[in-house]
Amino acid sequence: LSRKFYRVMSANRRVAMKMIEPLVERGIVSYAAPQGGFYLFLKTDQQDTTDLCWSILNNARVGLVPGVTFGKSVASFFRLCFARDADLLREGIERIVRYFL
Repeated sequence: LSRKFYRVMSANRRVAMKMIEPLVERGIVSYAAPQGGFYLFLKTDQQDTTDLCWSILNNARVGLVPGVTFGKSVASFFRLCFARDADLLREGIERIVRYFL
């Protein structure tokens, strides 16, 4: 990876983790800080997040990937990609937070 790309993704990772904190503080989601990749894998209390991801898409206009896509053992998670333009990332996470709060 180029240094510039690494810096941008590191900054986006920090922004995403900071902006999602209100949901973590309220127990809506939890996660482990990613060590690689370009996404947060957010755990919910739902057994399958497919309907949740559809609801967020339809109501908040943000696309997320349900965990079941990656296997039944992670069906209670959803994936938020932070490899986006910083302004677009911020707007998307603001919409997600508003959806839950």
